[in-house]
Amino acid sequence: MFGALSGIVHVDGRGKRLGHYLLPAGDTISEPVFVERSADAAEGDGWLLAVVWRARENRSDLAVFNAQDVEAGPAALVHLGHRVPDGFHGNWVGAE
Repeated sequence: MFGALSGIVHVDGRGKRLGHYLLPAGDTISEPVFVERSADAAEGDGWLLAVVWRARENRSDLAVFNAQDVEAGPAALVHLGHRVPDGFHGNWVGAE
């Protein structure tokens, strides 16, 4: 079963599900932030960054997913060693 904050689903612009990844039971994930692979990358080609709270260990990881293949799971995990509190929606934007 896919519950709230327990994974990531890749859905296209027409609502078709393209893939999903579920976290281990008890873990939760923050809203992912998209980072394009390069300035000239195709739409959707990049990375999803999300903070995962590991409830059993009371710590967080930064999970890096290939945006085109979330079903493969994180391409990289940064073990933070402490809990990162849930935050507000947001993205980083370059200065113009």
